[in-house]
Amino acid sequence: SKVLFGTLPATRFTVASATKITAVVPAATAGTVNVRVTTPSGTSAGAPQNRYTYQAVPTVTAVSPTEGPLAGANTVTLTGTSFTGASKVLFGSRPATRLTVVSATKITAVAPGGAPGTVSVRVTTPGGTSLGTSQNRYKYVGAISAGRFHTCALATLGAVKCWGDNEFGELGNGTTVNSSTPVQVSGLTSGVKAISAGSESDTPGHTCALTTGGAVKCWGGNWDGQLGNGTTTGSSTPVQVSGLTSGVVAITSGLFHTCALTSGGAAKCWGFNGTGQLGTGTTSGSKTPVQVTGLTTGVTAITAGVMHTCAIAAGGAAKCWGFNSGGQLGNGTTTTSPTPLQVTGLATGVTAINADTWNTCAVASGAAKCWGYNAGGQLGNGTTADSATPVQVSGLTTGVAAISAGLFHACALTVAGVAKCWGANADGQLGNGTTTDSLTPVSVTGL
Repeated sequence: SKVLFGTLPATRFTVASATKITAVVPAATAGTVNVRVTTPSGTSAGAPQNRYTYQAVPTVTAVSPTEGPLAGANTVTLTGTSFTGASKVLFGSRPATRLTVVSATKITAVAPGGAPGTVSVRVTTPGGTSLGTSQNRYKYVGAISAGRFHTCALATLGAVKCWGDNEFGELGNGTTVNSSTPVQVSGLTSGVKAISAGSESDTPGHTCALTTGGAVKCWGGNWDGQLGNGTTTGSSTPVQVSGLTSGVVAITSGLFHTCALTSGGAAKCWGFNGTGQLGTGTTSGSKTPVQVTGLTTGVTAITAGVMHTCAIAAGGAAKCWGFNSGGQLGNGTTTTSPTPLQVTGLATGVTAINADTWNTCAVASGAAKCWGYNAGGQLGNGTTADSATPVQVSGLTTGVAAISAGLFHACALTVAGVAKCWGANADGQLGNGTTTDSLTPVSVTGL
């Protein structure tokens, strides 16, 4: 007549036979209770065999990292309570690709692909499913890269879409027809975590993508071997870069050359090398990736300008190589170099670097530094004098998180989320509501 879970009666029960009962468990607090059955003959006794444990509903108190690529495949650590027996981790409505219960308070999960935006990360155990809270938010971050005449972006699940000029197949859809709206890049409908569109001059470009598996694919113009597949034949669909089928963590595209950073911290480049931008000690081009001299390990970032390249080496040192007519290598000269040179004054502490045409900018110990050509005031130090060594950007001595160098202007993002720009402004590129040039940083309106 009754099934008791501790002192609480089952919500409902069915006597299937003289040896079997099914019962709906009543709600209760976490803990272990005896399950007892009452019949006309009496009530069963408590025993080790009839124990039932109420498991607490799990809670997620922290997610790290709090954001990741649309393609997923990155490992996320969840901290919380009552994770024992977890069977599922949900990122929004999508289950994690893989999960490991490290302990009752820690789970590692491989994020699935997602759409741009923020989702709740929830854990399901025998005790229930955790609730969505402000502590368990995870943001899927897209990516976009603009070349001179075309643009590419990452869409939901890490699909690649491109639009604009397509004379040499740089949109990657198997045609050479221009498109004013995004088109799907052939074969890259998911699983891409980074994209880089090349060309900063008056020439059509090429595009490269990095998959979640660490492979590099490129397409578009290839007259100097910038697609890296051992030929100089252009391709309107992605081709595999020779030797880079896995193990790559970052890519960057210049005018006619491309570079990659491996998981072991090595810098590799390929394509045009007339000014030494491949960093091999020669000016001979290469149709397949070659090792940058002296940067076989410890590199944490790489950036390809139009005809020069820079990297952050071991210990946070800034190194640059290639064309140097404007002092963009930052070593105090205007002499081109086919091997990496130490940027003056930036031997440690560099966390971000970006190379453009004749100038380069970096973040060092939270401060914005720029060097090279300065006709538009793009060095941000209040003058239009070129500098072959880094100068301090006025007012940005601390708190800078990211930086980007353009042809005649530059911009930075502070840790507080404020965007600042400086330099030429004839087309409103500084974003401050005017077309007046500024030799020092101005705040971008609304950001």
